[in-house]
Amino acid sequence: MRAAGKDRPRNGAQVERFLAQVSLLDRETDLGESVKVVHDSIKAGINLIDAAPWYGHGKAEKVLGEAFKDVPRQAFYYTTKVCRYDPCEKPCARYRPIVLPTDAACLGRGITDMFDFRAERTLQSIDESLARTGLEYIDTVQIHDPEFAPSLDIVINETLPALQKAKDMGKVKHIGMTGYPLEVQKKLIEGGMKNGVKVDTSLVYCHYSMNDTTLSDGKMSDGRSFLDFLDEHGIGCVNASPISMGLLTARGPPDWHPARKVPRIVEACKQAGDFCAEKGMDYSKLAMHFTLRNKAVPTTLVTSANPGRMASNVQTVYDTLSDAEDAVLSETLEKFFPWRAEPAATWCGIEPAKYWQKMGQELEIRRMFGPAPTKYEVRLTPSLAPPAAECVLVAAYSRRRSSTNREGRIFFQNENSPLPSHQSWCGRCCWRLLLAQKARTPAYTRTASSSPNTSG
Repeated sequence: MRAAGKDRPRNGAQVERFLAQVSLLDRETDLGESVKVVHDSIKAGINLIDAAPWYGHGKAEKVLGEAFKDVPRQAFYYTTKVCRYDPCEKPCARYRPIVLPTDAACLGRGITDMFDFRAERTLQSIDESLARTGLEYIDTVQIHDPEFAPSLDIVINETLPALQKAKDMGKVKHIGMTGYPLEVQKKLIEGGMKNGVKVDTSLVYCHYSMNDTTLSDGKMSDGRSFLDFLDEHGIGCVNASPISMGLLTARGPPDWHPARKVPRIVEACKQAGDFCAEKGMDYSKLAMHFTLRNKAVPTTLVTSANPGRMASNVQTVYDTLSDAEDAVLSETLEKFFPWRAEPAATWCGIEPAKYWQKMGQELEIRRMFGPAPTKYEVRLTPSLAPPAAECVLVAAYSRRRSSTNREGRIFFQNENSPLPSHQSWCGRCCWRLLLAQKARTPAYTRTASSSPNTSG
């Protein structure tokens, strides 16, 4: 089944014009309704479904396992991912923002467990996905957000060869890449080719939408666009999020959206939405059509857990814009997004920087208090945290004193704390500063009968 048209994709891999991602099935949704979304989508012509272990702590793949029981295997392609895992399967560790678990059942697990690019874990993850979905093989397994790897060499020398091994074993048909920074994807694809591993597909997101067209119009380090690079090497392109993860909606982006660290982008998208509303136009509809009308982008990925919304998404493939809608779309692009093909349209680097800061904080806690967390918490309010980490961070840790495992909570919460501000922070100096200041700042309180020894 095809979702739209009969055009042959520009890139080599035979991917379809429209597909569904089931990341939203990780929410507290009714199982029957979630299965219905999958069945209705396939009946409507969507034949490629994308998920990941990261989505809903494995729940998304379990839902698909139920849905796939009633669908012939030849009716769909299934793609999933490896390397990004939830550090905890309890509700205290949600999808975004990145926080550290504090539930008692989460002992020993935190942000350091979120990514794992080792070969053995990659092969284990593939087996887990097969078990959850009940499938005999996976059409494409993709490396999930490799920009968070401590070194790209690990991905090239560990993850990619493991995927090739799974492919040789018949568990996987194709190897895919994902990630927000296009230059990172390019380096990994080239590194794989040097080691004899061919990447077949590339999933990009938020790089071909009204506010960002760097996928096809931006220039890479070699002067070409990323889409040209994929075309040259016969790599299929999957373009995700036509509405830029909520930026191009009337309600605006969610709180976790990384573009909130780039106010200029958020404000431009809001102004564009207000303009469309004034003209009586559906902002998100225009955004969807903008992406779908580009024949050089062979596949578009959309996400919804609602049957009605998914049906509306599919219908967009077959509908056309009126002359008035076309005029408003063109005016919106030129008036609010003239920079859409420039690097300034992106938020590259923001999420990895936030991740590594928090990684440093947890590693420093583990250095001082041992690896096994219990119920200790350290909270950073915006007044104490660096600008790049304005959300409250919750970290769990413990330390064994004598023969008794002491438990307690330490809160750094006072917004009038005298701690000095810094232009740049790292997790190590941040935690040392806070712990050193505890005795002489009102931001420090104890809520347990005894507190851990914070020396060393």
